[in-house]
Amino acid sequence: GKHYILCKVGFKSYEIERCTTNSEEWFEWTERGRNLIRRTTFSRKSMLWLCDNMKEASKVKGNYVKRWKTRDRTSETYCTRNFNSYGRCISIIGVIGRGRSVIIVPEAAFNAGWLEIALKIERFIKGGERRNVFKAYKEVEEGLQYSNIVRNHKWVGRELNDAKVNEDGGIIHISGNYKHNELLGRCLVGFFPEDSPEIVTLSEVRKWASYSWKQTKEINIYEMDKHRFLFEFSSKATADQVLKIEWFWKKL
Repeated sequence: GKHYILCKVGFKSYEIERCTTNSEEWFEWTERGRNLIRRTTFSRKSMLWLCDNMKEASKVKGNYVKRWKTRDRTSETYCTRNFNSYGRCISIIGVIGRGRSVIIVPEAAFNAGWLEIALKIERFIKGGERRNVFKAYKEVEEGLQYSNIVRNHKWVGRELNDAKVNEDGGIIHISGNYKHNELLGRCLVGFFPEDSPEIVTLSEVRKWASYSWKQTKEINIYEMDKHRFLFEFSSKATADQVLKIEWFWKKL
């Protein structure tokens, strides 16, 4: 199946693209209007939940307000059936940490509802090929001691131990036989300017991350040097979602 669909309501158009990693599937929803472009990302579970809400909102005629809310591992999603002088609409707000993004879906005509677009999105989600989504199992190496497995699993894993690490002019190059998406694909590096007079500690960075990414669980944070910190997320999808938003340091 296609990895994206296009929908049009009035003067607005919507593109929903399927994105996958080895273990997760999410959807990037882009809204285009006459003078705006808005974009946000939802998990598969949240997208199906939004489809159910649009179908429910279509059952009742007339102007009234109803709100829904859900939460998954990395974000919160708010859905509201609302109305104004232009007619009725569905307002969708995605919250990741302190970042917020909005999608507005109007009706094609008054009291027409959103059933058609909800069913189209639902068919796309359920009927598409979940490309590259599978449960990855590691091969068992005969003779490998259990104590070594436990010691390695906490941070690098044997894939990275088998890789070659070389430093060239301050740039670290990693090569060899390792699985990029198992560790490096879900890590981000945050850094402060080297000429900054502020010395930030690891505990301060952990406190800031806990405050800024309240919905993001299982983050490991490591100090690389006094200016750089490494953030290890539970999945590449979570790291990609965090990377889409601009974050600002604030000492708490």
